Amino acid sequence: MNLLESVSVALEGIMTSKLRSFLTTLGIVIGIAAVIAVVAIGQGGRAVLMSEMEKMGTNIFAIFVDWRSNKLVTGREFDLSDVAAIKDKVPEVTHLSPVNQIMSDIRGPKADTNGWDTVFAIRIKDVNSAIRLQKSSPTDFSQHYVDPETDDDITITGVFGDWQLTTGGDGKNLHMSVPIKTGTMTRNGKPYDMAGDVATIEVNCDFVPPPCWLSDLRGPFFAKCHPPLDAADVSRNLARHLRILGH
Repeated sequence: MNLLESVSVALEGIMTSKLRSFLTTLGIVIGIAAVIAVVAIGQGGRAVLMSEMEKMGTNIFAIFVDWRSNKLVTGREFDLSDVAAIKDKVPEVTHLSPVNQIMSDIRGPKADTNGWDTVFAIRIKDVNSAIRLQKSSPTDFSQHYVDPETDDDITITGVFGDWQLTTGGDGKNLHMSVPIKTGTMTRNGKPYDMAGDVATIEVNCDFVPPPCWLSDLRGPFFAKCHPPLDAADVSRNLARHLRILGH
């Protein structure tokens, strides 16, 4: 039987059993489509995951074994074979480093921390936005005193701009930036223009309120500062800051 006869017999068989031929063809098409769909979904999911990881702005991730699990676990957690498997399965990983973490329970008179520090976290930009919207920072100042270091007779008056919370240089403290819209300092009868100057007050970070306080910054926010931040307290300390500014 030559090639033409084989093709003729095949076509005759297809025409004789049309339904069976159609179902066979349909099965092949569905199988190929399923394989393509699975591969496409896998590649699409990987692309979405990588895109979300890139949006985080970091290329370092931590992997925890039985994280926060209450069940008993064996002594084996991670070994070199797991490291090799990660490097083999995830080619994007360039470096791996182990971390050993130990936790303990610490009990105090008011709370059980379960090995973790309990803190309130807020964004500085949210605080500053609330200060601007609510106009909750002191607006003006006026103070007369004698400089204890120079014995100069000083009078300061003026109007503040919106106060702004900023981070301290060492990370342990926060700074309150106090812009001066208009102001005059008279030292021994000689006036100095303070417009455009900015005084910086260092405050302890333990005054920062929990997020629920942002709706009432006028009272608790400035009252909880150490030292308390009101117009009188700030104006009494302006001489020290203005001396740094060159006045």
